[in-house]
Amino acid sequence: MKKLRKTLCALIAVLMSAALFLTACSTKVEVSQKNSNSASDTQVMEPKMPEPVTLRYVTIGPSKSKDYDKVIEEFNKKLAEVLPNTTVEIEPIANSEYKQKWDLMMAAGEEIDIAWTGYLVPLADEVAKGSYMALDELYNMYGTDIKKEVPEWFIDMGRCKGKLYCMPTYKDTVELKMGMYTPHEYFEKYWDMSWSKVFLEPNTTYRQGTKEMYDVFEEYMRRLKEAGKLQSGFSQWVWLINSGIRLTGTDDPSMIRLPLRGQKWDLTVRNYYELPEVKLMYETMADWYKKGYIRKDILSLENPRAYENITSG
Repeated sequence: MKKLRKTLCALIAVLMSAALFLTACSTKVEVSQKNSNSASDTQVMEPKMPEPVTLRYVTIGPSKSKDYDKVIEEFNKKLAEVLPNTTVEIEPIANSEYKQKWDLMMAAGEEIDIAWTGYLVPLADEVAKGSYMALDELYNMYGTDIKKEVPEWFIDMGRCKGKLYCMPTYKDTVELKMGMYTPHEYFEKYWDMSWSKVFLEPNTTYRQGTKEMYDVFEEYMRRLKEAGKLQSGFSQWVWLINSGIRLTGTDDPSMIRLPLRGQKWDLTVRNYYELPEVKLMYETMADWYKKGYIRKDILSLENPRAYENITSG
């Protein structure tokens, strides 16, 4: 009987070790052992914490602000609640410098854990260069929560040649609208709120500016010019033309259209500059320039927003 008890104790010890290994992500493991000669005895065993790791995150964005370090410090505090012993070092690179710096980092073989990829560094190009590691194995092991929230057809947007290389963001699927920076006091006095409905009507909510949208902006600028408030003209226009996806780089006009909500994909290859909405945009901008709505020195301005005393935020 004593020999059998020793054997059972040894077996229980082995099973306890295996259970502890398989539940390393739990906060604690409690094992109760009972025998006929003593009361219940509970043993608490703390799992081993993961080794500290710092992830390098390279992304497109403005340069570090004065409170940048404080924000990142607070971000890592919140991250520690979800991923213990994990910190992230974020390296923002300006839009104008991202492509060049990225190519230099890849040429030098620098290791990067997380990176922004987009129109400046097309996915297919970087996959062909061997810049990215395929994520299929990690996604299948740890992507359970992602699979619950994000449909698989959307995840497929991050695939290239059948393998998953990036996690796409929902922002790439929503409609974009035209916009304009304007002083608030001008907007209150010279903008007619009834004009805003043109941005909400179904026939004008496509992914580019329409003539109706341009017309209301032009009427706004006409009123400003008559009131002597236009000054030298506007310089920071935001006309968002998002009619399709470029097939290669930013210098190649070949593209396919994005489908409207509820429509199927049309995989016909088109020339970006021959699209009716793109022609309309350039024709409108040229007309506004002639009318004095856009400042004459726009091409020579290195930082148009600085000349208008506008700050980001």
